[in-house]
Amino acid sequence: MKHQKWEAKFIAVLASEQDVSDIGRDIFVNTSGTPQFSLKIISYEPADFPRDVRYVTCYAEELVKWGFEDNIQDTHLDRCQAVRDFLQDSLLVFQPERRVSKQDFREHYVATNVTLVGKKDNFSDTLSLIPVPVFYEQGLVTLESFRTNLLQRKHVGNNFHVSSNEEDTHGFILFRGKDRKNILFGEFDSHTVAHGGYRFLSSSGVRELELGSLLEEAYEKEGDSVLFFPVNVHEEILEMLNETPPISLPDDAQEAREQAAAGATIEAVETREEQFLEELKRKTKEMGLFYSDDDLYNFHTALKTQSLVILAGMSGTGKSQLVNAYAKALRLPSSQVAFISVRPSWTDDTDLIGYPDTLNNVYRPGDSGLVNTLIRAKKESDKLFFVCFDEMNLARVEHYFSQFLSILETDTRTLKLYNEDLQQRFYNSEQYEPNLTIGDNVFFLGTVNIDETTHQFSDKVLDRANVIELAVLPFHRLLDIEEEKKSRRTEELPYTTEDFWSKGKQPRTVQLTEVELSFLWDMHQTLQNVSLKMGIGPRIVRQIDRYLYNMPDSTPFTRRDAFDKQVVQRVLTKVRGAEDVLLPLVGVYRDAEDTVVESELFQLFNRYSEVSEFIEARMLLIAKARELKRNGYTM
Repeated sequence: MKHQKWEAKFIAVLASEQDVSDIGRDIFVNTSGTPQFSLKIISYEPADFPRDVRYVTCYAEELVKWGFEDNIQDTHLDRCQAVRDFLQDSLLVFQPERRVSKQDFREHYVATNVTLVGKKDNFSDTLSLIPVPVFYEQGLVTLESFRTNLLQRKHVGNNFHVSSNEEDTHGFILFRGKDRKNILFGEFDSHTVAHGGYRFLSSSGVRELELGSLLEEAYEKEGDSVLFFPVNVHEEILEMLNETPPISLPDDAQEAREQAAAGATIEAVETREEQFLEELKRKTKEMGLFYSDDDLYNFHTALKTQSLVILAGMSGTGKSQLVNAYAKALRLPSSQVAFISVRPSWTDDTDLIGYPDTLNNVYRPGDSGLVNTLIRAKKESDKLFFVCFDEMNLARVEHYFSQFLSILETDTRTLKLYNEDLQQRFYNSEQYEPNLTIGDNVFFLGTVNIDETTHQFSDKVLDRANVIELAVLPFHRLLDIEEEKKSRRTEELPYTTEDFWSKGKQPRTVQLTEVELSFLWDMHQTLQNVSLKMGIGPRIVRQIDRYLYNMPDSTPFTRRDAFDKQVVQRVLTKVRGAEDVLLPLVGVYRDAEDTVVESELFQLFNRYSEVSEFIEARMLLIAKARELKRNGYTM
């Protein structure tokens, strides 16, 4: 079991010695010389948090930024008392993290990103709190637009400080205006979460209530998007909401009705996409394949950005089979899926696409069959075509794929087969014109194995590619797919280009938030300070933007997780080289904690925790730091 961090905020109080008498000491100085103490969770936990975990560990370093001073010259007893005195009037808001010991695989839960809030005068040891999400007026989001979206069952925005699990629907939510007016909406029965954020559903109608003095009963840390209400106050608010009549849109809200109609169309498209993704999951299991939902949705979303998608992983993880399964889920015949086996002898693009034979006055296409596939795709633009380069890095990609790398990012993807002045001389020029346009019905993919027989990708390739490393799942999951293999469905007509692009959207303007763009710029400068060869170009920023914009509604990961994936797939793939260059970026690996210290990238991730927890990016950096320590370089 690997580390896991919950994005939702919890609230806790310093545990007493009596609370933890069965599991250990409440406060002590550990073997590293740091005061360590237990916290008792007093808020409702998300459905995916273990029910038997009521206490988490915290370290004194988390308190330093709040003014705590640990005098290491004092006795252990005095240092522990200093922690107790410092926290006696405070509750602690935090995000828990499950850590697994490398030695004995034991789990323990640690409080991270700790903030302090003062106890209220009526605080008692029996206090139990319920988290309530808060949404803010900002940018184009006003109270009116927020209310309209709620009533039309549309997405109202993200909130990363509360649980998004479908079992954790919040009875009511709070909207906070710039005038500090606090408006409650509820009661909600269920919700969904997608890249557009939350969508709240109520079977009895949405009710609205301005929150008055009861707000004083809530615990909150300014700037957070969550309030913690005592259970009795939470119930009182629900009663007040139920006594309020439901609200509705005014009859003359023509614009709102038009938006609702447009929303219904979009929802129908999203439903078709969800049906396709369910078919994809079913098809992989039917074929006896073994992928996580995260990988399937990640692969699908990356394809929709029209970038080159490269599937990496150890041999036997089913990289080529995933392409096959995807094509079968789209119900494409094999004639629309071209697998091209890359040969180690390929040195330039003539090996792939062919060359002009001026001696015999003909154009000779390469025996890969790629050109003929692209010509057919041009003629049948309503059909989807997939071109997969198997074991793509057996030869140098930037050599044999050079023309394609140049045109992948252009609006009109035109492949030059030979010079126009030769067209009149060639006998087969009608069949093979000098310029071949590649439509948006053609998708390029690659599979790679990383070992001593293969070539590393150049930055020119990585700038244009989503590199996805397929996860190896626990083997007991093989038993789960046996039943799926028995089910069959009748084949229907294949998806068309129009069908696919009803799921593939390209934003007209940049959709990344200001803080996301700030992170990417700071990361670019951090990389550039180490090496001018590393960095984040505008092309990568646009591709990340497209990826996030194209996330399906039913995706199993959040926008924050998706941003993390894109940092791994689009940026960290280029962080490689010798120890003397990378050490400031990657940091020093520590075996005992299986982590890194003195890493500029880790520090950057910490500063931008509001963008993402960067769990996958951190794990990759730890792996790179381990390689640096062992080999003196990383690939």
